Amino acid sequence: MIEAAHFEVVKVGPSLAERIEKQRAVTARTLKRFRERLEHGSDGESWAAMEIPAGLMLADVCDALGLDPGQRREVLGDAGTAFVAKLEGERVMEVENG
Repeated sequence: MIEAAHFEVVKVGPSLAERIEKQRAVTARTLKRFRERLEHGSDGESWAAMEIPAGLMLADVCDALGLDPGQRREVLGDAGTAFVAKLEGERVMEVENG
């Protein structure tokens, strides 16, 4: 008579659910730090009531999450990337003309 093979499952690292939860916690902390930077840069104005172009806000979120330029372009799309590039170009010109 042939015996069936016996396998034992051994956990060698965090489960997928644990890894997802850890990534969510990291993302939440990153976004909290982003909000805190908004609070400190709002000159006493409520950061939540600040008017800011959506493309610029999304670009700032991409930067806060540490996305690389390709990922940032993917998130912003062509129109958003062009809009943000134009604004960033204007900022550079203001600094240079200082």
